[in-house]
Amino acid sequence: MIHCHRIVTQFINSCEYIIYHDADERAWLIDCGEYSPVQQWLSDNNKTLAAVFLTHAHCDHTAGINDALKEWPDLVIYTSACQGIEYLQDPRLNQSRYFDSPFTVSATHCKTLGDGQSIPLYDGTTLTAWQTPGHSPDSLIYSVDSWLFTGDALIPGLEVVTRIKGADKLLAQKSKERILTMTDENTIILAGHDTNASNKNRQL
Repeated sequence: MIHCHRIVTQFINSCEYIIYHDADERAWLIDCGEYSPVQQWLSDNNKTLAAVFLTHAHCDHTAGINDALKEWPDLVIYTSACQGIEYLQDPRLNQSRYFDSPFTVSATHCKTLGDGQSIPLYDGTTLTAWQTPGHSPDSLIYSVDSWLFTGDALIPGLEVVTRIKGADKLLAQKSKERILTMTDENTIILAGHDTNASNKNRQL
């Protein structure tokens, strides 16, 4: 059986999600704003990190990647085929320049995903990427079973942030509408930020 564990970071309450299976040592990570809590969880649960899937390259979702690569030098970082690598390699675009520690992520560790492209995780379980530009041109969401990892393209109860470099308000609205057509009563939306400060790390 697959599970999802959410970690809420100290970095703007950004969320990262660990997908794992009871009978498999591999775990998969959605976003990596901070690596240390992920590292602790992996150690506690005897799991190895197979890959990281980025919803977008902004630093509150990617600042922990280089720390993860120190422990897992063969780790694959999946990012958008639309400017994902460009954003990871430019501290201005990934916004790390405006915080204490500007960084880039080497393209040698990256693979890109296009709209509708799928990656098998476990037998019978597939992750599918969908392009949802607006908050940033490289925004992706991911569907895995009934989970929909929406990053910053859709955070229920909040407007999509578009007053930043590379954002587009019209595209953000179109992407939000697209996401909503992909949901039904069984969909669990797992967004890129936690809006409830008392609701931190938990099993989903």
